[in-house]
Amino acid sequence: MKHRLASLLLSLAFTTPSALAASAKSPAKVDFGKGPNPWQSLELTREELLPALSASAEYLMRNQLADGRFLYINDPLGRCCLKKADKYSMIRHLGAIYALLRAYEVSPFPEYLTAAKKSLDFAQTFIDSYGAHKRVMKSMNGSLSLGENGFLLIDVALYDKLTGHKPGKGPYASLAEDLNGFLTEALAFNGPLATKEGWAESQAVIGIVHYNKLVKKDSASLVAAARWLESATAAGKTSHWHIQAASWLAGEGASLSRRVLSRAVDSALAQARSAVQGDEDEELDGTSRYVGSRKGKLYSCNATARNEGLLAGVELARLLGRDRDARHLWARAKEHVAFALQFQYGLPGNIYEADPVLSRTAQLFGLTGGLADDPRKASVRIDYVAHHIRAMTTYLLSPQAPEGRGLKLSELDDVAELPRPFISTGKPL
Repeated sequence: MKHRLASLLLSLAFTTPSALAASAKSPAKVDFGKGPNPWQSLELTREELLPALSASAEYLMRNQLADGRFLYINDPLGRCCLKKADKYSMIRHLGAIYALLRAYEVSPFPEYLTAAKKSLDFAQTFIDSYGAHKRVMKSMNGSLSLGENGFLLIDVALYDKLTGHKPGKGPYASLAEDLNGFLTEALAFNGPLATKEGWAESQAVIGIVHYNKLVKKDSASLVAAARWLESATAAGKTSHWHIQAASWLAGEGASLSRRVLSRAVDSALAQARSAVQGDEDEELDGTSRYVGSRKGKLYSCNATARNEGLLAGVELARLLGRDRDARHLWARAKEHVAFALQFQYGLPGNIYEADPVLSRTAQLFGLTGGLADDPRKASVRIDYVAHHIRAMTTYLLSPQAPEGRGLKLSELDDVAELPRPFISTGKPL
């Protein structure tokens, strides 16, 4: 008996957590779409969303490696990349930095800036020269991406601003100038660095706007950005990134035709219509888990990424005087926030309560605050979390967002008086 017990203990010692998780059998045919969405009936005020936002920011910090990279994928069940490996993505790395900086805009905890700086240091190891340009960012494979350079420009400009430096005087101001110069020259519709969807070019546009807004005015870069967006709109480009690019440019006062702004709003409305109100086979009661999904599919990343475009569409609709459309897009954006919150580990009413194995796995792997995309895979990737943070931040910073009973940050004299970034709420996993 002693020998058998020793043998069992030895085998457990050399069994990996993923193997343990894989060996546990999940209940058969769990319908993750069943049950009400507890977030759908809430106002989604500041005080209701801040714990969720802080938990996601802490997830990114907790999964930051010593060299500044993030643990790219938390995949305890080993299901997310069976067909194709998902290599570390620099664009998603930079997007996670942006998420930490955006979280700081709502909850100014210095840890967020420290983590962002650490990841910026890693990104800068890929700075190289390109032709006459002294400093541009090259991908891990040595190629050039307008999106990566655009996102890096967003990050360095915003970091300097949030650390209290005057425009053009921060430690990253010189790098920002180099990146802006490169993007101004390289941003051309169907140019050498063009992408099929135009996402990268839209990210470059947003980077240029951040430079003009936070570092230094440069009319040439705004003209280049507006020219690209006009051409992209004429060619029928209508992704959520294009809507955001239009909103950022319009907010900076760039010269854009009414056609561009109207098309962006129409695109946001079309994307909102692709979200269903519930499963086709059940009668709706306003609390369906499917509200905010796309074509009845339970994927959170789709919703959170699209939500950034819907919120940008709200601002554009208001600018154009399309108040009814603005109200409609705001209601859809709120639904998308509520939909995504179901997929966040550690929140009350999360979708994994239906599966005790996945709930226990989340505890074992420290997934609290992380956002999964597909409940059947239960993996967490940094861009899922980053989209979620940025969407919630944009929502909370909108003038339409209800304050609830919580104090505004501007009403507090001392940031140290704020509670710690995340205090667990609701049911345990």
